Amino acid sequence: ASSSNAGTANLTAAGFAVDLAAASGANGWSVSNAGNSTSVSLTGSSKADTLIGGNGAETLSGGAGNDSLDGGAGDDLALLAGNQSDYRFGVRDGVVITSGADGVDQFSNIERLKWGSAAEISLASLSASGSNVGLFYRDIGNGTFGYRLPDAYTGSVRGIVNQEITGDTNDIILGTQQADFINAGAGDDAVDGGAGNDVIDGGLGSNFLTGSAGGDTFFLDGRAAATSITWSTITDFSPGEHVTIWGYQPGVSRLLWVASDGADGYKGATMHSDLDGNGVIDTSLTFSGLTQAQLPAPTYGSIEGNDYIIFG
Repeated sequence: ASSSNAGTANLTAAGFAVDLAAASGANGWSVSNAGNSTSVSLTGSSKADTLIGGNGAETLSGGAGNDSLDGGAGDDLALLAGNQSDYRFGVRDGVVITSGADGVDQFSNIERLKWGSAAEISLASLSASGSNVGLFYRDIGNGTFGYRLPDAYTGSVRGIVNQEITGDTNDIILGTQQADFINAGAGDDAVDGGAGNDVIDGGLGSNFLTGSAGGDTFFLDGRAAATSITWSTITDFSPGEHVTIWGYQPGVSRLLWVASDGADGYKGATMHSDLDGNGVIDTSLTFSGLTQAQLPAPTYGSIEGNDYIIFG
């Protein structure tokens, strides 16, 4: 017999198991035991399901599909197929996102996880695991924020674990505890790399960049100076860190230093640049809270025909 999801099933009976593994239909299911103290077992379908536990000790399994599982109160267990080593996963603020044989699933209020026939692992142990790549926390549209499992880094910089590359939207991105590569693209962005030795490129627009813990590297790309204006503010530039401004043209570009410029609360030594030499400032960089004398002397170079200025 075929089944379909016409809405949300609110289950209040004492002690039961719901298994939707064989359920069909185009949509996922939403099953809630919220507010009840009974211990139940909820198993999702092959679609994108939402399973919500109550106050008891629930066992939740999303099955295939990209699922959302919330254990609610109580000591809850999540079941996943296969081996933990075959999954990419991140933990942050008690939230777990896994990617593997069961799809991409998000878990909250889950105290224990179990892969296949392996022993259970506590949330604390999973979080402390060296395989925990962390989670990005960022705006996901309409003024709301959510967690995202990072993509694996595909570039050539040694030591980088995760990457986040956006488009032309206005982004707010909080990085992981690992070494992240974050390219915020066009738009007015705010990026905090979190712990780890991060590489942060604010892209075009007006950007506020924070490295946080670790020795971080920042980039400004002024190679589109003829058509774009970029002003990035680094809020915590520290000794040993680096910032590179691409698009410098020897004999053409002009630089103007202002002792204190930028947004209120983030003012500092600011280098305004007319990189293409057309008489218009196109690329600016503010070092919050610092004077020019506190900055390393800039050096100039070129890689494959791309000229740059680098501090640090």
